[in-house]
Amino acid sequence: MAVYKQTYKRYQGELTGERWRFAILARYSLLSILDSRLLAGFYTLCFVPPVLAAGLIYLNHSTRAVAELSGAYGQDGVIGLVPINNLFFHMVFRIQAFLAFMLVTFVAPSTVTSDISNNAFPVYFSKPISRQEYVCGRIAVLLALTSLITWIPGLILVALQADMDGTQWLIANYRIAIAFLLSSWLWIITTSLFAIALSVWLRWKSVATGAMLGIFFAGAGLGEMLNTVLPVFPVPVQWGLLLNLSTVIAMIFDWITEGVTNRGAVPGWTALTVMLLVALGSIGVLYRRVRPSDVVS
Repeated sequence: MAVYKQTYKRYQGELTGERWRFAILARYSLLSILDSRLLAGFYTLCFVPPVLAAGLIYLNHSTRAVAELSGAYGQDGVIGLVPINNLFFHMVFRIQAFLAFMLVTFVAPSTVTSDISNNAFPVYFSKPISRQEYVCGRIAVLLALTSLITWIPGLILVALQADMDGTQWLIANYRIAIAFLLSSWLWIITTSLFAIALSVWLRWKSVATGAMLGIFFAGAGLGEMLNTVLPVFPVPVQWGLLLNLSTVIAMIFDWITEGVTNRGAVPGWTALTVMLLVALGSIGVLYRRVRPSDVVS
């Protein structure tokens, strides 16, 4: 609309409180994400593993179901096939963590690369919004979406198992709930920060998405190769495990649930250090790249 027509009108609506201004960016980001049928369909599929896990928990405690399955699978029925133990919840966590990573990989670049390509940062920061609020607004939608498929269904599964098996099971396995909560939050915050920082740095949606996938899968392959070429004396320490982000977060989950202090002779605290370094490095990139203007020398 041309300025000379003088048809602009002053905004008469209710102003958003200063504390919640970042939520405006999150709201519009969420609406744009839901417009994609492909992403909406993928997000729906992310709920399938928790639903199947809940069904297995029910089958293991349903007297009628166990009796019927005993005839088909032997004396132990479905219990002998899928025992509900630490390994069961570990696998649920690994699956949901991978799905959350894939969701972040395809969603995060679309939330910021359009702002970069259209040089929108000067417009955003000419408003009463800070760089921290901008980043919080973009990452909030990722945290909300990934929470619904990671720690929330994880805690629901733990509660379902505790309800079926009694409070004694919960007392003996309370660390599983703590692991779901802490490991999921560490995973989704780190991967979301990393994806947004990578998108801001690379500036192109397709390039940022490809880089995220490359780092995830190539890192795992490079780690395996590194483990084979490193010397095995005096102790075969598999430092290459730290290049596989999926293994890193799994080490943290096992550290919390079972007290496993190392994997492949790699101390568990190093996995936590890797996640923290990735998060801090991403914050550093965002601090340098997300600003009202670029200074060209």
